[in-house]
Amino acid sequence: MTDEEVAAEEVGGETWALLPAESLRAMRRVPGLQAAILDAAENGGFAELVNLLTAYHLVYEKGPDAPAG
Repeated sequence: MTDEEVAAEEVGGETWALLPAESLRAMRRVPGLQAAILDAAENGGFAELVNLLTAYHLVYEKGPDAPAG
């Protein structure tokens, strides 16, 4: 399978959090934070994602696919 075919299969997903531009700019200033946020979501779930966003004082809104609770 080519990289393009793999990428095409992975399109989609769930939107757990919406981050405004100010949070995205702040994320870019911290080396490795973008990867850490993805890792938290993939391996720790929504609760871990929220914990990490909160720890870095990143503003977010719950996305349409965020788990209830």
